[in-house]
Amino acid sequence: MSTGDRLIEQGMQQGMQKGVQDMLLRQLGLRFGEIPPSFVSRLRAGGIEQLRTWTERVLTANSLAQVFGD
Repeated sequence: MSTGDRLIEQGMQQGMQKGVQDMLLRQLGLRFGEIPPSFVSRLRAGGIEQLRTWTERVLTANSLAQVFGD
C-alpha cells in the first residue's frame, strides 16, 4: 500500500469516527439532555470499537453513567 493510499484510508477512518461521535452525541443529548463536558471529552477520545459499544448501550441505558460503563 502506498503512502497516499494509507493517508486516504486514515482520513476515511477518522471521518467515520467523527461521524459516529457526532451521532452518538446527538443521541445522548436527545435521550439525557445536556451532556457534561467530561462525557463529551471521554466520547471524543474513544476509539471506534468503544464508540460502537456506547452506541449500542444508549438504546437501553437509564443514565450517561450506564452508557459509559461507570
